[in-house]
Amino acid sequence: MEYSIKRFAGIKNTVYPERLNDGFEFDNPGFQREVAPADLIEAVNVDFDDTGYVVSRDGTELKVSGEFYSLWSDGKIALVVQNKTLKSLSSSMVLSNLAGVAGNNLCYLSLNDRVYWSDGVSSTGVVEGGSNRSWGLPIPEIQVISRISGTLFAGRYQLAIAYERVDGQESGTAMPVLMSSAGGDGFRVQWSVSSVPSDVIGVILYASDANGEQLFRVGVAQASIGYMDFKTSLLKSNALKTRYLEKPPACSDITYFNGRIYMAVGQNIVATIPFGYELVDMLDFISVDGSEITMLRAVEDGIFVGTQRGITFLKGKDLRDFESTLVRESPVLKGSAVYADGMKVTGRKELVGLNIVLFTTVDSIMAGLPNGELFNFTYDQYRFSGGGQAAAAFIDTNVKHQYLVVQQNI
Repeated sequence: MEYSIKRFAGIKNTVYPERLNDGFEFDNPGFQREVAPADLIEAVNVDFDDTGYVVSRDGTELKVSGEFYSLWSDGKIALVVQNKTLKSLSSSMVLSNLAGVAGNNLCYLSLNDRVYWSDGVSSTGVVEGGSNRSWGLPIPEIQVISRISGTLFAGRYQLAIAYERVDGQESGTAMPVLMSSAGGDGFRVQWSVSSVPSDVIGVILYASDANGEQLFRVGVAQASIGYMDFKTSLLKSNALKTRYLEKPPACSDITYFNGRIYMAVGQNIVATIPFGYELVDMLDFISVDGSEITMLRAVEDGIFVGTQRGITFLKGKDLRDFESTLVRESPVLKGSAVYADGMKVTGRKELVGLNIVLFTTVDSIMAGLPNGELFNFTYDQYRFSGGGQAAAAFIDTNVKHQYLVVQQNI
């Protein structure tokens, strides 16, 4: 009688070896039985396709040598960190410098042909058109206000300035400066030219009417001039809309959901203003469980938040109305989250074309479904002890769909 093994289920360590499925099929006319795929104690340098067929793992070829971190690609552009420098990596394996970074562990978000990135320490940026630019603008400070001749009415005035970038992006503004006028004069507002970012071309002056509360745009001056005058009463148009808003902070993870970019900043989640991806109200934030956030990934109905304590699903449409539900008390490994097509991962037809999130906790490999449910891939099959962080990718071919994750202790 001839025995053969045609399908493999992979490694299984949740039962004793003698209880594993052997996977043997044998040729015996007139007798048939359902044969479960073979469980393995160990599998070295092999891959399994979607049918359970085993093949030798593809080899590797050295393309570029060096010490690299945070390799990432969206299929259009590839980015990597080397020597505290963010670099682009071309299809011909040529590295080009983009920006200096303070940390090696970067998070990325591809949105509208732009890649938003941060190192979680102090560096942020946007890669667009093959080059890096600032992500948002710092808030400028008024250096000096002096009195000049003018025709202002008597009263109290509020004055503030904002930067204007070459692409029209406007910064937030600081607390307005209060100035009193006895009437018949004006104000010269000065700023530090040496502090102006290199991509800023103009400084916008905003002011209120006499004893007014709302600020309106007075005009814009070339940033290198260093001052702008406010002499006459205002036409009430172009009200200030960026008051107290700031540039996005350095974050450890990032995702996009319902018109806003969400960022993990320590224990808190902050978000850009709706459809304004370069301005943030830092007073508008939420905290999940008081521990450091290690994963932030949006799906159809909300956002999965992984922390050092567990997994929470934020269901809703906006930061202010999320319904928070703890779905599992199992810490998530930083860097382990990737998106994949729901049908290709679970085999469920209703999930075709919908993103699910694959990630690793300290004891399992999980999938976060579009409705906030979790699916545990390894609970009955494989038990392991997770590291402190990870690097992950999803391999998508005609015959093989694999979640690859490398864990590392920190």
